[in-house]
Amino acid sequence: MSETTDIKNLLTECHTCLKQYDRKSRVPRRMPCCSETVCEPCLTSCQTNGRLICPLCQKETSEHKEVSNLPIDPLVIKLLSQNTTSPLTCTFCSFNNPAIAKCCQCSDLLCQSCLSTHSMNKLPINHDVISIDAIKQQRAIRSETLSRSLSLQSMNLLGQLKEKGEGVMARMKQLDDVLKNIGQSRKSAMGDINKCFDDLLKELQERRKFLLSQVELRADQHASTVKYAKASHHGINEKIKKLSQNISKGRKDSPAAIISLLQETAKDVDFARKGVCFVPANTQHLFSILQTAGLVRSITFTPAEKPWGVPDAVIYNAISLDPISIPQVSNGDVGFLSHSRAHSEQTCSLGDQVVVLKTASKHRTLFCPNLEWDTSTANRTVTTSGPVITNTRPEPPLFNSGCRIQADRHVMTSKPLLMRNGQQAMYQVKVKYNPKMLIQDNKMLFEVCLTDSPVDSVWSQPSGLSVNLASCSHHLQQLCLRVVYDNQLLEDTPIAQNEVGVSRYLHLAFLLNSGRNEIHVIDVEDVRVISTVTDVDFDNPLWLMMMLAWPSWANMAAALASGTRIDVSKDINKLLSSLQASNI
Repeated sequence: MSETTDIKNLLTECHTCLKQYDRKSRVPRRMPCCSETVCEPCLTSCQTNGRLICPLCQKETSEHKEVSNLPIDPLVIKLLSQNTTSPLTCTFCSFNNPAIAKCCQCSDLLCQSCLSTHSMNKLPINHDVISIDAIKQQRAIRSETLSRSLSLQSMNLLGQLKEKGEGVMARMKQLDDVLKNIGQSRKSAMGDINKCFDDLLKELQERRKFLLSQVELRADQHASTVKYAKASHHGINEKIKKLSQNISKGRKDSPAAIISLLQETAKDVDFARKGVCFVPANTQHLFSILQTAGLVRSITFTPAEKPWGVPDAVIYNAISLDPISIPQVSNGDVGFLSHSRAHSEQTCSLGDQVVVLKTASKHRTLFCPNLEWDTSTANRTVTTSGPVITNTRPEPPLFNSGCRIQADRHVMTSKPLLMRNGQQAMYQVKVKYNPKMLIQDNKMLFEVCLTDSPVDSVWSQPSGLSVNLASCSHHLQQLCLRVVYDNQLLEDTPIAQNEVGVSRYLHLAFLLNSGRNEIHVIDVEDVRVISTVTDVDFDNPLWLMMMLAWPSWANMAAALASGTRIDVSKDINKLLSSLQASNI
């Protein structure tokens, strides 16, 4: 390559990327701040939020906000139109003398004569004139600097690429764990279904065996009675035959024997027909129940934003369960209770109960839905037996279903509460506790909560209603019952001494009134309202959750009383009726 070509290439390449200008994609634009030329792509990459920063002097261009408004360098355009091998000539005069310098402000090439007289025609004090040799030297330095910069940039990019690769690998491992958990939950769910229906089949087989034995037993009993009567008639018939034969043969039998036989009566039955039949009563009801037996749902644990004060190492996942449409059970028995009468009606939910409350104006009903603990999602450290849970570790240890709550000693119900507009509902919780140690400041013995946003965390539930028993913050020698709604403390009442080895009981009722958007927390033993929560949102399904303290802290057992398991005393009925009357 000739020296002329080399210099032309230097003058027609971008000061930033060192790539050749052209008239289309790499249009040369002059920067007003430093009079240097930069291609459009490099300038576009330097434009952010309406600000254009010069990539050479790092000054903001205030005169031109758009790259396309910057002036095009005429010298570069002229050099691009010339033959590459043509000598560099002065563009300031018309004598085509060889150029030895360049004026950055004029964007002209200067010959020796024009360089000498340049000050006579321009204001050289404000112009920067640079020789061709200096241009070559500057470009060499810039090329080396750019190469070093690109090398550092490459190393930085490689570091970022490595970091991203490590992040991708870590996420792939997490996704492998998610896949493993899904496979584990699949295996666990299928095993639970098979065991459940194996038990059902065993019960059905036992029931069939029992019914068949009942048919055999009753048919044998009835047949035995008829066979006995038939044998009695057969005996008399044989006597009649024998006596008749004797008379026909001329034998003389005493009249007394004949009279005795005539007076003899055979054993008989008082029915014309008798049979055994199978009554398929309740089998259709059983089929209907089977339509609603068991649920298959997906439970998702999603990392949630932690409130202030929750350590990073603490599990804090939002729990969401797929909405399930439960078919209605036909001909389900629901108990109605009142203290003036008791009867039952046919409704759509087995195990539910409706309590009739007497108010001054009219009778009102209170719905008590049947709730069950979800053993498949319960934490592995609690033992569930029907409606009762204890903080003792199960024996044998529970397997990990892949859907269990990881926060220690937590359990939730298998279905949420769905409140209809204007409906009144109630469930109860009975707790027995015996502390093994003095409960430290603000440590909970148990929590029962009702929330539409359950969280997998050892901390108290952040949203919804939380009723918990804890050591009092203001008096360490006492235990306080706290009522919290959406993290706002509503009640903090001492109810017992903070002492070791004393068994105590707590019986709470929760009365939900969707008509007035409120929840009453009731002490069943003392027949009083502990606290009333207002402005409750009943539009979403509400999940009931419970937490029990560590076994090393206390022996604990909690029972969920719902549906027909709720026993409504006369005093509680009177309290509930008064609450109903106050809502009229």
